[in-house]
Amino acid sequence: MKSISNFLACVFLFLSVARASSFKEDNCVVHYGVTAHQGNSGVYPGNTLGAFESALKCKVDWVELDVHRTRDGKIVVIHDAHTGNVGDTNIVVAHSTYDELRAVDVAQAFRDKHNLAVSECPKGTIPLLKEALLLFKKQSCTKVSIQPKVDCVAEVVKLIEETGTAHLIGFNDGNLSYMKKAKQLLPQATIFWDRPSDFSVDDDIKVAIQSGFHALVINDNGITADKAEKIKASGLEVGVWTVNSVPRMQQLLSIGVDRIYTDFPEDLIALHTQSNPIVCEGEYPEHLQGVCSDGNFFYWSWTTFLVKTDLDGKLVNRVKVHSHHGDLCFYDSKLFVAVNLGKFNEASPDEADSWIYVYDAGSLEELERYRLPEVVHGAGAVAHDGDKFMVAGGLPDGYNENSIYEYDHRFRFLVEHNVSSGYTWRGIQTLTYADRCWWAGIYHTSGDTGALLQIDDRMNFITKFDVNASLGIVRNSPQTFLVASNKRLVPNGVFKGQLSLYVPNR
Repeated sequence: MKSISNFLACVFLFLSVARASSFKEDNCVVHYGVTAHQGNSGVYPGNTLGAFESALKCKVDWVELDVHRTRDGKIVVIHDAHTGNVGDTNIVVAHSTYDELRAVDVAQAFRDKHNLAVSECPKGTIPLLKEALLLFKKQSCTKVSIQPKVDCVAEVVKLIEETGTAHLIGFNDGNLSYMKKAKQLLPQATIFWDRPSDFSVDDDIKVAIQSGFHALVINDNGITADKAEKIKASGLEVGVWTVNSVPRMQQLLSIGVDRIYTDFPEDLIALHTQSNPIVCEGEYPEHLQGVCSDGNFFYWSWTTFLVKTDLDGKLVNRVKVHSHHGDLCFYDSKLFVAVNLGKFNEASPDEADSWIYVYDAGSLEELERYRLPEVVHGAGAVAHDGDKFMVAGGLPDGYNENSIYEYDHRFRFLVEHNVSSGYTWRGIQTLTYADRCWWAGIYHTSGDTGALLQIDDRMNFITKFDVNASLGIVRNSPQTFLVASNKRLVPNGVFKGQLSLYVPNR
């Protein structure tokens, strides 16, 4: 799914997961409080095996899914009583056989929403609950919460027993009868009782405790700090459904919410696991110019050193390089670094000496170089979107547009884009691609602080964020970034650098 991988900056899909430091259980990472609503449904069509597989890779602690019964008695995974909201054909689940339902492409609505071709988002089919249970059975990190949309609890429990997955099972729904029946038939199951925004906190706490439920999960519009405190004081867990805004997630965590249902579980994982900066091991004589990642390692450009660390910032390798190496990006097992050997930010095209240096990401061995005579004010930033490279650089006084230069994979020049960003001191310093946009780190006019520009994929300036991304920016999860900073140490004058979580307020 090429465009979706671009949406997540190609390779940063699981950065926050790989670095997680949460409670360890059975050699897996458990993020208490992260429930992937219909799987990783912000990235894949919800309630499909692809969405579930992606959520498992994230190592969320729960995946929520919905079930209905077909005309021929099969229990299938789908949210609505019909296929019209997700598929290319609208048929009623209860009136259709499973073979008829399998013919429906349930990825159609997702494809339309994200403007994807079939080649980018292939046909999706409605899975059997048994298929989903067998998928979850292959691992022990993630549990599955089943939401029965019709009275099929007994049939669901029978499938759970047949597949030997009782140790992985929970149920959630607002129907009290269904939840009581689930607890009766499968006593070890965890029960999350879904409540509307106008729920009665005192009454529902009493019912939940009497019924042996684990949690009250409240509609986002109905939760308050007082209600959350009261639920927790009763010994129940408090959850909220369904939350996709990272700032809202932050608010809910701040008032003590235990569990959040979300279409974007990686964002919630990022909030839990990236609270501490990632510090690059070592000290360097020149300041930081850029950072990128392949999902397993970070790569740091320190002007005269190229550095590779693990996801905790521990040094793996470092090599001395020409001054000065600027921003960098990862693509196809290689690092591409914007290098300027001449003067930077000059108006004369004869002053700059712009290059792309290419390194093997494994060994940091230099592989090749490409000269970029088009980048007349000096190459400073480079990024890749899965199809092409973009290079940006200096901006002399008197210029009110930044130039971004487009290249193919062999750095054959294609076109110069002029971005109506207004004057930015020394142009664009860092660049990355995510969410079908280019994100450019800049200095402010004064030169002492920085900002982040958002530019759409047609090179139209969208907005500016007040965060200093001029030293490096890495896509971390669907709605979060890691931004780089460095500090000069006295009295020796060397630099140390780090990455910190940033959530754009969009």
